Amino acid sequence: MMGSERTRVRKLAAVGCFASVALASLVSIVSVVALEGEAFADASPAEKETARALMTDGRQKREQNDFAAALKSFEAADALMHVPTTGLEVARTHVALGHLVEGRDALRRVLLIPTRADDPAPFQEARTAAERLDSELTDRIPAIKLVVRAAPSPPWITVDGIHLPPEAAGVPFRLNPGHHEVTGKVGETKVVKQVDVRERELADVSLDFSGAVAPPSVGSSQDASQASSDGSTSSSGSSHTLTYIAFGVGGAGIAAGVVTGLLAMGAKSSAQGGCVDGRCPPATWGDVDSAHSFATISTVAFIVGGVGVGAGVVSLLVGGKSSARATGTGGAKPHATPWIGAGSAGVTGTF
Repeated sequence: MMGSERTRVRKLAAVGCFASVALASLVSIVSVVALEGEAFADASPAEKETARALMTDGRQKREQNDFAAALKSFEAADALMHVPTTGLEVARTHVALGHLVEGRDALRRVLLIPTRADDPAPFQEARTAAERLDSELTDRIPAIKLVVRAAPSPPWITVDGIHLPPEAAGVPFRLNPGHHEVTGKVGETKVVKQVDVRERELADVSLDFSGAVAPPSVGSSQDASQASSDGSTSSSGSSHTLTYIAFGVGGAGIAAGVVTGLLAMGAKSSAQGGCVDGRCPPATWGDVDSAHSFATISTVAFIVGGVGVGAGVVSLLVGGKSSARATGTGGAKPHATPWIGAGSAGVTGTF
């Protein structure tokens, strides 16, 4: 069998293994999402009455410009009801406090609440208002753009304590209006900048690392010398290490997928136990949220596990042939690349 044909067979085998795992996870997620759609049923009379009192209290405190206290009342009402009208008041109060990012996040939650045929008119009015405010905040939220200069290696950057990966350091980072602290570090060199931004503003923040010394790289010149003097041994050791790591990651991913999948089913069962005639009261929403979260984690874990096991198998196959090629008995250098697509995954390359 030619090399390209062997690659194709292995790829198809990996796809088949992944498809079976993904199908089981997909069934779990679909069932949880269906249950989540039923969760927004009518609240109990006691919950409704409490929420009304909280909404009245929140509006009174907002009229007195006590926005922080108003926000607490609105958030409590929204926790009880989780309907468009309560969520909209949470968002509006965040915006009044200058929390534009949190306000937009609250609006997104409002817009994700499923519509029902028996929704009262205020719910639709709240959705319309939420869409309008969401569109307005798109332009109002300011951002900063970091400019890194003379860095001998990628710096560790945080904005108000939030770490920014190197890929996100050069793009606008959206945040609330006001004062912010940007910190960058390379080796022992630390650069701190204070910046104030206004609504709709895009501010450049320069981090200059002139004179900084890059931290020592992993490994030493002695290691490199040893690797060059004994290439076959180093290649074999690296291959074995990668194989162990790949199978370890794969096994851990599958184990985590199984555990979180079982937790998702348990949470779903618990939520259904509190539902009557297909309607789930607010008391069950915590279980519904847990079931959704566990199902999502389970799917991701299964994907990681499948790719890890596939990479381990490929490493075993490639490792032996790499040793042969290192002694001059093989041909072209083998390579393999794991991939993930919509509903499929595998490993492709030349072995």
